[in-house]
Amino acid sequence: NTAKIKLFIKDYSSGNAISGALVKIYSEETLISEGESNSNGYYIKEALKAPATYKIVITKNGYKSKTFEMKFKECTVISETIKLETD
Repeated sequence: NTAKIKLFIKDYSSGNAISGALVKIYSEETLISEGESNSNGYYIKEALKAPATYKIVITKNGYKSKTFEMKFKECTVISETIKLETD
């Protein structure tokens, strides 16, 4: 249970960090984590299991939602920059 997801969420056009974006993480169809990006645009979830595939859904008012998967083969840290487009 030492896998970790680290997301940096930013505006597609300006490149500015987006705070308060809602991040939901699903294992299969079960919601296992829900939270918001911090004032610097980061969202970190620790203590995940591997091997596993997680579905991540990011939403924020004024932006198009984004859904994608992260696959862990082993317990490691996966960092991603997520660019949200405005509606």
